[in-house]
Amino acid sequence: MRKTITTMRLNTIVIISLLLITIGCENAQDKLIDDELVKQVFTEEEIHSLDKIINFFDSLTYNKTYINEIDNRYHSFFDSLDITLDDCNYTDICINERIRDNFFKPLKLNGIFYEIWVWENPILVRTNDTVINNPDFYFSIDLNNQGRYFQLLELMSEHDKYFDGIYKSCSGVGGLAPTVVGGFIENNENITYDKARIRLWAAIFYLTLEAPVEVRLEKYLNNQ
Repeated sequence: MRKTITTMRLNTIVIISLLLITIGCENAQDKLIDDELVKQVFTEEEIHSLDKIINFFDSLTYNKTYINEIDNRYHSFFDSLDITLDDCNYTDICINERIRDNFFKPLKLNGIFYEIWVWENPILVRTNDTVINNPDFYFSIDLNNQGRYFQLLELMSEHDKYFDGIYKSCSGVGGLAPTVVGGFIENNENITYDKARIRLWAAIFYLTLEAPVEVRLEKYLNNQ
């Protein structure tokens, strides 16, 4: 009996210690609300919404890697994505669309989504010998070069040469440039994910990736 009580106490101490370590690590992380660049562009309420994007991606990367330390976790996650500068097919690495779209719903309601992305429903979808008019099933997203997140990217580009390249490339094409996708993955080892605004970019970057129209259309037709 005494041994059981002692074991229970030890287990309790271990659990409390782990909780304290976790809390300490979270508190040690850079916070978006304390970032002066972010505060130049977004309100406090909007920053809380941006935090939800980071938290969502933090959970996603943890479920893929089971690594607690945030910088190592992000590096491990992006190292696992097999993309080169010439790749334009992200079918095998992008997030499940249904999961992503459900996550986006509250972000659309409070408006922060549209400060980051554009949500497009084309008049027609054409691929190989198939043409579908007014495809109500087909939506695509891209970075919104008129949104305020683009303003944040511009500010980041003034303080970081790497983001200067990202901002210029995305500005040139009006969205997420394919060269940025491959370049981000290939430069993963040189990126530090301790700063919240870097993790926000990483989350936005990943959530913007989509399978090509041919793959999405074929999937839709096969399910009919």
